[in-house]
Amino acid sequence: MRILYVCQRVPYPPNKGEKLRSFHQIEYLLEQGHSIDVFMPEHSGKDKAHIEQLRSQGVNQTFSGELGQPYLSFAKALCSGRSLSEAKFYRTELQNLFDNVLEQNEYDALVLCASSLARYVFASVHYERLQKTTLLFMDFMDVDSDKWRQYAAQSAWPMRWVYHREAEKVACLEQVVVEKFTQCFLISDKEVQLLQDTLSKVNATPQSQAVHSEQKIHTLGNGIDTKIFTPKPDINADCQHFLFVGVMDYKPNVDAMLWFCEYIWPSILQHNPQAELTIAGMSPTSKILELGKQRSIHVTGLVDDIVPYFHRADVFVAPFQIARGVQNKILQAMACGLPVITSELGLEGITAAEGTELIVANSATEYKQALSQLAQPDVRAAIGKSASARIHAEYSWAGKLSLLEALLQQTDTVTATCIRAEQDKECA
Repeated sequence: MRILYVCQRVPYPPNKGEKLRSFHQIEYLLEQGHSIDVFMPEHSGKDKAHIEQLRSQGVNQTFSGELGQPYLSFAKALCSGRSLSEAKFYRTELQNLFDNVLEQNEYDALVLCASSLARYVFASVHYERLQKTTLLFMDFMDVDSDKWRQYAAQSAWPMRWVYHREAEKVACLEQVVVEKFTQCFLISDKEVQLLQDTLSKVNATPQSQAVHSEQKIHTLGNGIDTKIFTPKPDINADCQHFLFVGVMDYKPNVDAMLWFCEYIWPSILQHNPQAELTIAGMSPTSKILELGKQRSIHVTGLVDDIVPYFHRADVFVAPFQIARGVQNKILQAMACGLPVITSELGLEGITAAEGTELIVANSATEYKQALSQLAQPDVRAAIGKSASARIHAEYSWAGKLSLLEALLQQTDTVTATCIRAEQDKECA
């Protein structure tokens, strides 16, 4: 099949959440023998070099244009009733490029990596043709409308109003996408159920259509490249090095570290003055940089290779107060044989035995209990070994993405039959 993959960002290098997911989906589809073109906005000057590297991975063609600053687009979105998420990734120049790509190329399927990109399809001059001849797959990843609801619940005015508005607008967009697209994916069973619940609350579709919508919402989980994320070579006698990784201007990551450093870190230092916390990830905010002024806390910014940080650490902490979907960082830590302490929110979509493959802690008291347990080297070693075994057994990318190939083939057959019947005036 010939497939156009539409991304929010250049999916190279595969060094964070959505880019990892997009890159491995593209890689998998190429391995299945499909011809893949990629359409994406450019966010920085480095993206042109990254696009060249993406082509070297086997991608057929790439189409891109500069995204620029979103401020004017945000203002237009507020006036027009659209979500800010759409405005962030939409430009008229990119729409023209998108339409030109569809004019010059015929695709069997379009795969979009976020609901914020749906406007390119809906606003296209070729939309009517796409509906009739092309499979439209949406990878929601997470239920973004619920993330904005969580933000609203934890924010004061005026951001509470902004987040509440965004939750409503994105929920409506999610509903339209489910109605109009051929198949939709989310990262976990819990996200699938959450989207179905959200759609029922919006309740703008007839009951029969809502039932039909549920039949095309699927779980498409994340995998881990176990050739890159390998078990750490040894277990240190002392539990001194703690680690968190993530994009550090992303609110759930920022909130997690601010909470941990306020409520947990002082207690750790009281018992172990030599302890060190590393916060590794690009774009740290001013509040995160302020944490790095403490002698015991290291804020790295962007790193070229995260694996050495996993191998140096004794414990990976993921104390999420807000979260949506599967946390790749936790899967990576587990693959490296690193014991993980996370909240219930961090555990979403991850199959792991609590207590033997990772530890769940939701309060400061529970964290302190978990850290006391992990002070023993043999406990850390046992949990890390079990975690790594779990990842190897259940989290290969090929296994997780087999559903994508199956639905492409299955849906393509059904669609082709309907198109032929329609041409014969037999398909309603």
